[in-house]
Amino acid sequence: MKKIIFFILVVVCISETTQAQNSTEFFSKGYLILNNGDTISGYIKKGFYKLNYRPSREGKTKRYAYSEVKAYKNRYKYYYRIEGYLYLHAVKGKINLYTREVESVSSGQYGGFHNYNKYHAVKKDDEEKLTLLYASNVIGYGKKYFRKTATAYFADNPEIVAKIKDKTFNHKNIEKLITAYNVAYITNKRKEKLNAANSNN
Repeated sequence: MKKIIFFILVVVCISETTQAQNSTEFFSKGYLILNNGDTISGYIKKGFYKLNYRPSREGKTKRYAYSEVKAYKNRYKYYYRIEGYLYLHAVKGKINLYTREVESVSSGQYGGFHNYNKYHAVKKDDEEKLTLLYASNVIGYGKKYFRKTATAYFADNPEIVAKIKDKTFNHKNIEKLITAYNVAYITNKRKEKLNAANSNN
């Protein structure tokens, strides 16, 4: 009986891992930019450990490790290698938001368990390095510390800071936070130009 139960658990773990590798997303039109600068167009599917590439939708699959790829596009999503990791360019503007999600599978007494560790990093257009804003599994960057980290980074916009403090913006809606900041930045720049034009008349 114990052998049967053990066999079932092993099958479950293998099944869970296989599903994680194959069910992330379907093949969709895009391209890869390899580390040597070559651009390969075709159909891309994100796997558990690698990127799956096909020259045509029904073509033969070739797999590339994440470390072999500098950037890639999958449908309307753009990913870039920054500081050693492939990030989704989630929001573009004065502040750019880059996100990545790392899935891990751990086995237990009753089968496999999936853990999703999320990372949100930001970078202004005049900054060289990313600033980690939120990471679900990094000490000092979880939801408990989000308000402190975010208020410091967005200190140049008091209205945004106020909305972070009253929890209008939190770790669950970071994309909305970045978008609101970028819209406010553009609006303020337009007002400055308009005021400058009026003062010259």
